Amino acid sequence: MMRQRKKRVGGLAVLAASVIFTALVSGGFSYRISQSDQSQSRNDSQQADLDRRLQVLETKLDGAIAMLNHPVASTEVRSGQRKGWHVRAFQPPEPANYLANLRKSNDSGSFVHTGSWINMLQHREHEGIYLPADAAFNIRGQFVPNKTGDHVFAVHMAYAGGKGQRQVQTIGCHVNVKIAGQAPVVAGKLKADSLIHNATLVAPIKIFLSAGRPELVDALIACDLPVGVSGKNVAFRICVRHESETGFRPVPAYLPEA
Repeated sequence: MMRQRKKRVGGLAVLAASVIFTALVSGGFSYRISQSDQSQSRNDSQQADLDRRLQVLETKLDGAIAMLNHPVASTEVRSGQRKGWHVRAFQPPEPANYLANLRKSNDSGSFVHTGSWINMLQHREHEGIYLPADAAFNIRGQFVPNKTGDHVFAVHMAYAGGKGQRQVQTIGCHVNVKIAGQAPVVAGKLKADSLIHNATLVAPIKIFLSAGRPELVDALIACDLPVGVSGKNVAFRICVRHESETGFRPVPAYLPEA
C-alpha cells in the first residue's frame, strides 16, 4: 500500500511538471512568433519575464525530481504502534556506575511510560513491581526522524528536592544511551544538588539517521541517592536535535517491537 502510494505521488509530480513545462514552452514559442511586431524594449521586457518563468519551472522540476529520489517520510511507518517508552526496572547496581550487565539481566518488572520526563520512583505507580529501594531503569523506544542528516542526542536531569536544607546534598546519576544498537553515544555521570537543580549530558558525536526510518533508543539510568532523597524528585528525559535545529527536544518515542 505505501509503495503504491509513493508511485502515485511520484507519477502525479512528474505529470504536473510535464504539463507546466509544455504550457510554458508553448507560451515561449507564441511569444517568439509575435515578437517581430513589437519594439526592442518590449522584447527585452518579455524576454526577462520568460526567463523568470523558466527559472520558476526549473525549480519546480528540481523539487519534483528530488521528491521522487527522496520520498517524504510516511506516517504509515508508525501505523499500529503506540507512543511511549518501554521501561524495565531493576534493583540499583552497586556501585551505581556499574551498568554494563543490566541490559542482559532479569528485571523486576516493566511498564509503559508515555511522558517525556521519568522520575526514579516511577515504577511505584505500577502494580507488580516490588523493589525495596529506588530502581535503575532500562528505557527503550523507537525514534522515527522526520529529517535526514546528523542528529545529536542528550540526557537532561532535573532535581526538585533539597529546598530549605542547610546541608547541600549532591545527586549523582549514571547514564548509558545507545542508538540503533551501536556503541553508547551518551555515557557518563550527571550531578545536581539543592543549589544547581539541572544537568545535561550531550553526546560528543553525531549520528546520521534517515527520515522515516525507525531507530531504537536504548538507555540505562542508575543513581547514587543520599539518605533522605527520594527518587521521585530526580527525573530524566532523553532529547535529540537535528543538525539544522538550535535546541533540543524530547525524543518522540514509540514502543519497540517485541
